[in-house]
Amino acid sequence: MEITSLLLPLGIIPSLIILYIITGGYEGKFKERYIFISFIAGIVLGAIIYLIEGSTLYSMPYFIDIIIIYSFLFSFLEQISKFAILNLKKLGNEGLPLYGGALGLGFSSTFAPFFLGKSFEISIEKIPLIFLPISVILISCSIGIMLGMGIKRKESMKYFSLSFLIGAIIWLTLILSFSFNFIPIISIFIALIIFYYSYKKILPVSMLSRRELRKL
Repeated sequence: MEITSLLLPLGIIPSLIILYIITGGYEGKFKERYIFISFIAGIVLGAIIYLIEGSTLYSMPYFIDIIIIYSFLFSFLEQISKFAILNLKKLGNEGLPLYGGALGLGFSSTFAPFFLGKSFEISIEKIPLIFLPISVILISCSIGIMLGMGIKRKESMKYFSLSFLIGAIIWLTLILSFSFNFIPIISIFIALIIFYYSYKKILPVSMLSRRELRKL
């Protein structure tokens, strides 16, 4: 049973649901058109970056040292591209963490069709791979929030470094997932923990204005 037609919705639908969740409660602190623009920009950017990474991934030697190097390279490419977009002055600062989350969600929504591929078929052995797109979406959203937080609070290097390391670890698990069926299950738990922390701890603080922070 081929599920090529389901791969894009497997990314888009969860991304839109999570976008609705993270923006709830912050009405008046962001501009809806910038959320939309960030999400669409993420889709375009993600398609380009994943195309580059995918063509590289399928031709690289499968040795652990090479896998680690490529995991760091892929993460750096992704985070620096998101960081560059979020640094655009037009976005301002107030809603930047949410714009980062929207950018990350759009970016990761294109993961499934590029990496599971048109030949992906449902089987008992491959069922755990379905967790991969969800894990990537949760992590990419979290990273976008962190990058936005860093830029807004003038702590870009701190949060970029954290995002870079998280991205590299997730890439390492993604690559190994195609050889070890239990890794996608582990990755979804890691992604849920990171997303929960980003959504419940980082996002609320990052959306406070300087005046609100002084009142704490």
